[in-house]
Amino acid sequence: MNITKESFGGTMGDVFDLFESLETEKDFKQFYKAYFEYVEEVIKKEKGTTAGDNRPIGDTYERVCSNLFYLLSRVSEKSSMKPDFARKVWWFL
Repeated sequence: MNITKESFGGTMGDVFDLFESLETEKDFKQFYKAYFEYVEEVIKKEKGTTAGDNRPIGDTYERVCSNLFYLLSRVSEKSSMKPDFARKVWWFL
């Protein structure tokens, strides 16, 4: 699965659907990396950040963590291992 910033769509529901489709460690790593970049772009647009300004790393990290904690708490229990696996990959990164 190749995950890019464009994969996230426009709503949290799109992000949730993508997250639910992840299966391998590589998928989760790609998702987390691309999601961080996606959220950073959204925050830059919200704050009107330009190319010469500092990157909003702290704001991005807080929003990504908050959203991922929500996703991890809502992940389907189709497989009893999937929620645990997703958490382990996130904390490893």
